[in-house]
Amino acid sequence: MPKLAWLPALVLLAVACADRSESGTLAPHAVDVKAEVTASRVASVTAPFEATVKRVAVREGQSVNAGDVLVVIANPELERNVEVARAQREYAEARLHAAARPIQHQSADAAAARIVALKKAKLDRYRALLATHDVSLQEVEDAENEYAAAQRDLINIENSAPAAPQTRVAEIEVERARADERLAESRLQMLTVRAPIAGVVTRLQAVEGHEVGARETLAEVSALSSLDVRADVAPDLLRIARPGTPVEVKVLSVPPRVFLDKVAYVVPSRQNAQGEPRAAIVATIANPDGALQPGTPATLTIHTQP
Repeated sequence: MPKLAWLPALVLLAVACADRSESGTLAPHAVDVKAEVTASRVASVTAPFEATVKRVAVREGQSVNAGDVLVVIANPELERNVEVARAQREYAEARLHAAARPIQHQSADAAAARIVALKKAKLDRYRALLATHDVSLQEVEDAENEYAAAQRDLINIENSAPAAPQTRVAEIEVERARADERLAESRLQMLTVRAPIAGVVTRLQAVEGHEVGARETLAEVSALSSLDVRADVAPDLLRIARPGTPVEVKVLSVPPRVFLDKVAYVVPSRQNAQGEPRAAIVATIANPDGALQPGTPATLTIHTQP
């Protein structure tokens, strides 16, 4: 009989041992950790060239569709490049026409004269900018060479008679000039900066009238149809929180919203700003109505056992 009295205690001891984790401590059935709602996809929009902000078409917090205009910037040099490319294309087409009909040179003369005028205007502008160190001496010399080449072309056209370029050579020049014109126009179109994705403008740095540098951030658009809920945790917690681990997400909005989900992915341990090792677990929740916003606090309940 005394031996039988020990049986209940042995059963309790066995149950307790079965519920211990690898570290020797009792493994909880659920762990609560603080978290925060973050955007799962953020697109940063930058200035393609040095420019001046001409118009800001949106405000922070505004919903946009992919392709909507965010910011319009201005770069006079790109606009002049389109004019030059267009004039060079017209000149090449006129030379092609003259190659087929050598007696007609008036259109070629006009196109060549227009290029000379544009190159002269560019040279004068660069010489003025050199005094204020806004352009380099090399850029001024390049502009002088372009002007001289344009003058030579004009003289050759005016003096040419039967010695017109061969038709095939003229066709190649036209193709190249048209390609240069398309490139110049495409670069000009980049001055209208559009939203790359649908979402909400969560950051707006562009200010009308201000100068911006190449690759300087103008705005950020965050997709809010789905959101991440991220919790920074101690690295040891990754032993029980792995991709696919069931979690209960409680977003502390008004009113609070609860989602039953799984860990989408984990971020391995690395040191934070204080030099402490930290990891992260992330769950992804649906937000089709866009009611939830990044920055909202949340709680992740990690279920360690079914």
